Amino acid sequence: MPYYEMSLENGREYIYENNFDVAEAAMGLWLIVFLDVDWLGYQTLAEQLWEEGDTIPPECGDQDYIEQWQIGYARKVAEWYWHLKSELSPQHPLLKLLVEQQFHNHFHVALQPDPMYELSPEMQRKLQSECLEYMKLIDKPSESGSQCWVHPDYLREWLRFVAQILHQLHDCQQKLTPLLDRVMHGEDENHDSILSRYYALQKFDLPFQCLVESSYRFLSPQFHITKRRKMYRYDKNKVRYYEDEKLEGHTYMATDALHALTIWEFEMVCAHEIQLRRCAHCNRYFIPYSVVNCYCDRPVEGKNGKTCKDIGAMSKHQQKVNRDEAKKLYRKVCNRIQTAAKRRIVQYPDILRQYKEAQLRGQELLEQVETGQITYEEFQEQFDKTTEELLGIPK
Repeated sequence: MPYYEMSLENGREYIYENNFDVAEAAMGLWLIVFLDVDWLGYQTLAEQLWEEGDTIPPECGDQDYIEQWQIGYARKVAEWYWHLKSELSPQHPLLKLLVEQQFHNHFHVALQPDPMYELSPEMQRKLQSECLEYMKLIDKPSESGSQCWVHPDYLREWLRFVAQILHQLHDCQQKLTPLLDRVMHGEDENHDSILSRYYALQKFDLPFQCLVESSYRFLSPQFHITKRRKMYRYDKNKVRYYEDEKLEGHTYMATDALHALTIWEFEMVCAHEIQLRRCAHCNRYFIPYSVVNCYCDRPVEGKNGKTCKDIGAMSKHQQKVNRDEAKKLYRKVCNRIQTAAKRRIVQYPDILRQYKEAQLRGQELLEQVETGQITYEEFQEQFDKTTEELLGIPK
């Protein structure tokens, strides 16, 4: 069974969590979380631990010293995993699957004895017992004894695998970041939309074509039936099924390669023209809730719980964005109602006067936006009404 299964439909992410539950989030959230993670930092820590596992002097003959060193090393690896789990798992369901399923399960693989060496039944039972105790340690190090351990060679094999996966994810992050910048913030005069910039990338960028082709080899479609956000399973004991069960069918992409799933979401975000924007304060990507939203909701370190949005709300940059978007909307609405007034002047002789009044009202609201008295959203709510409402004519 693949570690990751995700569906991208109706602007949403649906992630199968391997316990029949389906987690749901806005499409693009995984991309944002993926770009935020310090994959290189985690990879470096894993590699440092891997190297440390080979540092015991080979000529050391003190068995007590060797045993205490091995216990200390095993404890350090367990704490590293627990730290990884506590930092990454809460951020996104896919990170939870990465750490608690893929990394965790490979630990069992790493603990398999080399087939070249035949172990006696007694040694096999001893190894199995040590492994079970150590599994408790890596799951909850604070609640387990500190004297359990397994041989460093097994731990180093596990760390080697984890470091390889982290290296893949870091490499994907390095390649994907400039591509996302080009699509979301491109300044090409010939491509003024996300979809057109993505098309140019897809058509003319050979490295991107190779990245997509190599990634899609790891993906396979799966079709699942869900019921109330859970994977639906046939119950042979249930004689009759009713229409009110509200079953839904979804196509998922399944894989063991998280980087491939990430490339697929990047393409889907572009294809659906979902706007992702860099925060004007922390410069990290977020999903804006409106055309003027320039700041994310991430807390700012050392600012007593304030977010980037709190800090940027009254900034000159935000005020300029508000003014520019309000002017665009003002011109758009005025053009719309002016055209309607000219068409209906015979039917409503007083309609041009009403148009002038609506235009004047818009100018007053625009001035309030420019002085910071009202926000763009408030301007939009008060001025972007139907033509009939603004001109005072029946629908």
